[in-house]
Amino acid sequence: MQESLKGKKVLTFGVTMTIGEYAIVPALSRFVKTHPDMDFHIRYGNTQTLLTYLCEGTIDFAIVEGYFSGDHYETRIYKAEEYIAVASADHTFENSVHSLKDLTSERLLIREHGSGTRAILTKTLALKNMSVKDFRHLVEIENIHTIVTLLKEDCGISFLYKAAVEQELKKEPWCRFLFPTLWSCMILHFYGIKTVFFLRNTSLFFMTCVRISILYAFLTPFQNIPLPLIF
Repeated sequence: MQESLKGKKVLTFGVTMTIGEYAIVPALSRFVKTHPDMDFHIRYGNTQTLLTYLCEGTIDFAIVEGYFSGDHYETRIYKAEEYIAVASADHTFENSVHSLKDLTSERLLIREHGSGTRAILTKTLALKNMSVKDFRHLVEIENIHTIVTLLKEDCGISFLYKAAVEQELKKEPWCRFLFPTLWSCMILHFYGIKTVFFLRNTSLFFMTCVRISILYAFLTPFQNIPLPLIF
């Protein structure tokens, strides 16, 4: 944490696209409101980009997802999110869908290399002796919001965190979840360089995030969330 020229504390941190747009907004709003004398610099990027920022010292910590080595970082678990396969409720599949291989005839909407969301899919496919190249067509997009919009327009299928579509589904059940029990919850992490700074100065922000996550889960029980169309 640094201080500005006016002596105000400045907290600089990074978040991945999905986390920044969907998963952390309630906690961030609460933290900003309760710290009126603090300035914030929030950087967006994929997982690999944010880890590079950490090594360069341009951010204090990052909230990321995906697969990476934690040897050089101090980590804390923020929350778990379901990782799901999604298609438009109006989508007509080329084949009957019973497994991942049945989806390879579809157009896949996918994040760019370096994205934690993509890394999770890559690992999952590898366990089935598959890769993203097995899909008939690929659309690589560096923005999760654009992927969600294209899903709504029935431009393909995708694999992403449930949080990316959950809020919109409360308004309109426009998509269906595929294989609801195939993927376990994926963990979102606080990551910081192993220093006393990380242990002391991110604790308050971390605890705010955890409290908001618990409160949000309590206030929005499963029975109050409109059920998606399950394929």
